[in-house]
Amino acid sequence: MVVLLLFGLIAVGAQADAGQPPIPVARAKPAMPRVVAATGGPSIGALAYGQPSDPIGSMTETRLHYRWTGTHAVPWFGQTIEVEEEGSGVAQGPARAAYGLGVNVTKRDWLTSRVPGEIDGTNVMARNGVGDVAGHLVNVGTRAGFAAVLEGVSYAFDARGLPVRGVRTLLGVNAPETPGGDGSERGVATLADKGDNDAAFFAGRNGGTWKDFLRNEVVPGLPVTRISGSGNETDLGANQSGDVRLSIGRDRGAAGSSAIDVYGAPGSTVGLQVIRKGGAGGGSAIVHRGAGKLAIDARDAGGEVVLQAGGQDVVAVARKAVRLPQGVLTMTEVQASAVPAPAAGAQSLFIDSRDHKLKRKDATGAVTIIG
Repeated sequence: MVVLLLFGLIAVGAQADAGQPPIPVARAKPAMPRVVAATGGPSIGALAYGQPSDPIGSMTETRLHYRWTGTHAVPWFGQTIEVEEEGSGVAQGPARAAYGLGVNVTKRDWLTSRVPGEIDGTNVMARNGVGDVAGHLVNVGTRAGFAAVLEGVSYAFDARGLPVRGVRTLLGVNAPETPGGDGSERGVATLADKGDNDAAFFAGRNGGTWKDFLRNEVVPGLPVTRISGSGNETDLGANQSGDVRLSIGRDRGAAGSSAIDVYGAPGSTVGLQVIRKGGAGGGSAIVHRGAGKLAIDARDAGGEVVLQAGGQDVVAVARKAVRLPQGVLTMTEVQASAVPAPAAGAQSLFIDSRDHKLKRKDATGAVTIIG
């Protein structure tokens, strides 16, 4: 095996000297205690979805086994592939990209095969006792173009092998518009690449639970936006010192209604709706359904509910009093005997302090219950 490897490296050098395109050469690592085996047969590796501590008796065509001893102050690599290239002349497009490694796994006769069985491009298993561990460490960047930690697309094919639905996913997107300029930076980006797809983002349960489905923290430990794992609690603008705003229907491209629908019972009947009809002249309404009452309650001492038109108070409601600011009508909670009889042809409205009902007194002193 060592002899074949040496002959391969000699052949690489010969091709490069003959004017052939450069071929990646595995550079030797500094000497370190290790045992190297390059054979087929059983593998000590575990599947990515296997039990955390149970290797499986998987079979491998070619196995490189490195065993290192001792501590080290620099990174150690089992294998390294290094590629240097000058560019294809086209800024974008994987069809003319340069690759450090290609993995191609295809089921034989996949368009017509009826034999079930999963296939995967790579299987990464990493275990650590004390210290960090990651399946992949990635560091990518570009001066002008597009960079992503991961970019991929998954397709559902028809019987002819043509895609009918497709989802493109990108992680750690960085697309500077110009060298040193601001561009489009997105932690997660997902695109409907083909057909009608289900959900761009999905979080669910598969035997475990989530404390929060979504959490955004500006200061560590203090969530600003949060959706609980049960979905029964949502925080917007929490732990903020400035103004907080919730906008619905902002920057519309065309007129249309905006509404908040609240449901309090099974079924599809809206119990409470706050709606703004479409258009600059559209009306607004608070709609309540059901046998219960709709209450606007100002509970603090001195609390007052005011209805305005054109920025001016029209009706003010305070505890035990209804007031029209123009002075046309004032209703307070008093006893009927304390309400003076109005002039002939007029009426006085008041709230009776004994039964808290709205009443009126005419010029003869007669009292009538209104509500």
